[in-house]
Amino acid sequence: MTSQKAKNQTVSQKEMDSKMTESIKSSASITVLGTLPPLRGLSSYCREFAIAMANTRRVEFLSFKKLYPSALYPGGKLKEDNSFLPVEHDHLTIRTRLKWYNPLTWL
Repeated sequence: MTSQKAKNQTVSQKEMDSKMTESIKSSASITVLGTLPPLRGLSSYCREFAIAMANTRRVEFLSFKKLYPSALYPGGKLKEDNSFLPVEHDHLTIRTRLKWYNPLTWL
């Protein structure tokens, strides 16, 4: 009996996954602006938020390539946090091209 119950749960999980995929396809997409690793600061929270949102609908994440001009960084270099794996999700598109100090990158 327990194997039958497990089969029923597996089938219902597949049905739920199928319904979730259909709802993602039909729902509106979200665009999020923030920072993602390897930039430091709130990027780890933005990363988790983007992944959680991508589980419910399509997400386009606009991230920053640089936060400040190189001359403003101590030692002239950006210290990156490479402790996070790259984000890979079917419903998440990441565009890393913004520089807040260069308005041309916002076009």
